[in-house]
Amino acid sequence: MAKDRVAIPDDLAAKVMFASDRTCCVCRLHSPKVQIHHIDEDPSNNAFENLAVICLHCHSDAHTKGAFVRNLTPELIRLYNSSWRDIVQLKLTPRGDGNGKLELAAEALLEASLDAHRWKLFFMFLAGPTLPKGKPGEFVDVWDLMANLWIPKYSEEVYSHYKPLFVEGLLEVRVRFDRLIQLFPDVLPPEFRSRLVRANRQLEVEQSVYLTVPRLIGTVNCAEHDEPIFYQRFVEVIRVLRDVANDADGIRKSLTAAIKFES
Repeated sequence: MAKDRVAIPDDLAAKVMFASDRTCCVCRLHSPKVQIHHIDEDPSNNAFENLAVICLHCHSDAHTKGAFVRNLTPELIRLYNSSWRDIVQLKLTPRGDGNGKLELAAEALLEASLDAHRWKLFFMFLAGPTLPKGKPGEFVDVWDLMANLWIPKYSEEVYSHYKPLFVEGLLEVRVRFDRLIQLFPDVLPPEFRSRLVRANRQLEVEQSVYLTVPRLIGTVNCAEHDEPIFYQRFVEVIRVLRDVANDADGIRKSLTAAIKFES
């Protein structure tokens, strides 16, 4: 049963807008057309942590139940909202002890990790709920599990089914990586910024190659060559995004430890 909408008090709405700098917490594009979204989709729950500022485009995605790339889950919005509020707070009230820049870098690194995992979640959505889990301790992490057990066998139908993952999905990740590079040029560690630049180039190549897979396979006479051509596209993207996520998490952990030590 749908719950009745409860108007958001003006003072609370102002607080929510200020906490997000009147900017969409998902795409981070400053737009005059932003709205306050109830993360849990309960219009009567006006708790501060349940309210997120998002643009009209992202708001539409949040209420779409189709392909994952067009659907922002409450869990994902909650993570982006929390991270963006932390970034805004650090930008608006910079600390003078040097920790402010470290904290901002830590939040930017969290964003990069989330963006990599976003593609993984899209993969899982397209693959369905019956993905094999493997034996305990058999794989290093979920990325390793993906590369070894989750990649589907090639067919024209399977190719078409996963095409959005390599077109819209990779484009989304590349745009987000590029935005991080542009937003935090003096905050992200140079080696990690270079990692994002290389990742963007590699993902663009994999995106282009995936689109040529049917033609490439059509030129191969032996059926056993089909699988490596198709399979390798998944493996390369998984490798790139795994490295970004792992590097981001590792550097962020070090920064967090440094912040606590200096505090």
